[in-house]
Amino acid sequence: MPGGEIPSLSFSMQDSNTAASRAIGLIHEGNLEQVHVVLDPFALARTKFPILDRIGARLGQSSLENRALLKALDEMIPRSSIGYYVIAGSALQQRLGQDMMRCLASAASYIIIGDRWDRCDTMAERVWGEALIENFDQAYRYFAKMVSHENRWIRRAVGVAVHHYVKKKHNTEAEMRRLLRLLAPVVGEHNRDVVKGIGWGLKTIGKYQPELLVKYLRVQTRRAHLTKLMLRKAATYLPASAKREFLGR
Repeated sequence: MPGGEIPSLSFSMQDSNTAASRAIGLIHEGNLEQVHVVLDPFALARTKFPILDRIGARLGQSSLENRALLKALDEMIPRSSIGYYVIAGSALQQRLGQDMMRCLASAASYIIIGDRWDRCDTMAERVWGEALIENFDQAYRYFAKMVSHENRWIRRAVGVAVHHYVKKKHNTEAEMRRLLRLLAPVVGEHNRDVVKGIGWGLKTIGKYQPELLVKYLRVQTRRAHLTKLMLRKAATYLPASAKREFLGR
């Protein structure tokens, strides 16, 4: 982290609004170095996520052109702070309705740059998960290409996005079935980072659609070798009888 972590400060929502307004003005001017001066005290400190989310949302809701906003976000991400991932994720979330594919692609590049589970999950929930809510079909087609990506964090992010969507839209059984098909290529994944993300998505589906998940796991365990970790996470909310079936206990 450039210069080390800034000590934790207590910021209010008004502070975040003021900082966002200043940052927006500076981005309009093309003065990206000063944007960091304004936002570093928030992003490099142990600031509460709602404060950071407010800054990001204000950036995304502003009149900034997409090109100018994305250029500013591109400058934030290399500063290696989870705070900037929260800000960038919330900003991109606000632009999903305008240019979903560009927002999804930017989030993917930030996930790869971050190369850590917390940066991956922060971006995946705020952008990829919200994309499924914004336009399920468009986001689904994108994730169908990403689910077998060579980068493990991208594969993990698909599972995290599924978790986020299901948590908010768990009564849509038709979509649940499609999401299970989406995850089928990676249920046999052995990379631990990916297993945790995919397992998280399966676990959340199982919380709201347990019978659907049980049937799915029966099919998948016949065609692929699921790790114990994958099965354990997926079975978290399943009935005891299903846990015994899949976990042998």
